[in-house]
Amino acid sequence: MVAAQDEPATSSGGVAPTVGTTIVVALYDGGSGLIRHIHTVQVLEGIERTDHEAAVAEARRYAEMLGQDVRRLGQAISNDPMHGSIRHRIEPSTGRFIPID
Repeated sequence: MVAAQDEPATSSGGVAPTVGTTIVVALYDGGSGLIRHIHTVQVLEGIERTDHEAAVAEARRYAEMLGQDVRRLGQAISNDPMHGSIRHRIEPSTGRFIPID
């Protein structure tokens, strides 16, 4: 479609999908709580949900591909997107995400 000389050329791609679920998997050093690998899965509304086990398996696979010894790492799971967006450590005794200043 060609716009007339006096009309702006615009188009619309439709409605953007909405994120239905976020799963954040942190693989961390069990002694210090330092996160060695963070993996975020965002599942769009209307799409088959990913379970935590699948998200953890994927996180471990990618971490291993990047050279991490995943057998030595603990794991923490969250549904809070901020845990994958800003720096955190994991409190080893509770598995809670703790923001780092």
